[in-house]
Amino acid sequence: MELDPRQEQVLLAVVREYIRTVQPVSSSYLVEKYGLNCSSATVRNVMARLEELGFLSQPHTSAGRIPQDLAYRYYVDRLVESGIGTPPEAPVIRDEVVGAQDVLETLMEQASRLLTQTTRHTSLILAPRLRRSFFRYLQLVPLGPRRLLFVLLTQTGSIVEKILELSLPVPPDLLEGMTEALNRRLRGVSLTDISQELLGEMRSDVDEQILQELTLAARDDSLDSGSRLVLGGTSRLLDQPEFRDVERLRKILKVLEEEKILAEVLIKTLDTPGFRIWIGQENELAEMSGCSLLAVSYSLWGEPVGILGLLGPTRMPYDRMLAILNCVAQSMSQRLERMGPLA
Repeated sequence: MELDPRQEQVLLAVVREYIRTVQPVSSSYLVEKYGLNCSSATVRNVMARLEELGFLSQPHTSAGRIPQDLAYRYYVDRLVESGIGTPPEAPVIRDEVVGAQDVLETLMEQASRLLTQTTRHTSLILAPRLRRSFFRYLQLVPLGPRRLLFVLLTQTGSIVEKILELSLPVPPDLLEGMTEALNRRLRGVSLTDISQELLGEMRSDVDEQILQELTLAARDDSLDSGSRLVLGGTSRLLDQPEFRDVERLRKILKVLEEEKILAEVLIKTLDTPGFRIWIGQENELAEMSGCSLLAVSYSLWGEPVGILGLLGPTRMPYDRMLAILNCVAQSMSQRLERMGPLA
């Protein structure tokens, strides 16, 4: 919905002030603080019109106005259109994330801690999806004449393990040669690019059954269904006045316990460029109708592999939250690339 310049000016001012103070905003206050080139009565009429349009509400007749979900949506859309800046904490974020240990679990914990500390909101990190990762190392461990432990390590630190029952025994020296041949040929190859055609080039060097299992592992859709969600700072919800209602807080905490449900919501946004922002009633889960959920993907060699998110009240400083979220996502992407397919 398009607003005229004065309506937009008043609306954005109300949103900013309510985010800052958590108090209804009056027309006289806006005229005084923002130096609006009009009378308090004019601003009051504009606010009344914005209320009719569903942007604002009035708790009671003698109070000022407070923003509704539609107001926050308008504010956020204008904010994203004008560009997200760089937060003051950017140097610290980059140093800590890019300098994290070469272990995926440590990287995710570091990013979660930074998000929670810098935003004072609940952080959500969806671990990299395995099929969007790169082949790093394969180990074939003999467990018996015809039994084999198949261990596939990806560039992001994810592991696939299988016990293979071979139709024919493979001597240890041949098994070692097969392992070397596969690691030499596939290192740095995206799992999505491992195909029967690619592996077909290696049929003279590697047992057919092992090649078949490797193809199945790379194409297994279940590898994408178990993406793990890391939550941080859940207790931060208690700091927000909006969540002092025990029943409302209980419903939100119950959703956070259902990590699989939240992960499924975030996974849907993996291929969506830029930010994905749910405000209030826009949330897919009714229990989160009083919250805003911000999400952005982090990448590996330009390919989105995981999601970073923030959860808080609809009244949050979106400009700062989006800037921090974007900075952490960029730093995560850089760190994953430094792990490198050849690391």
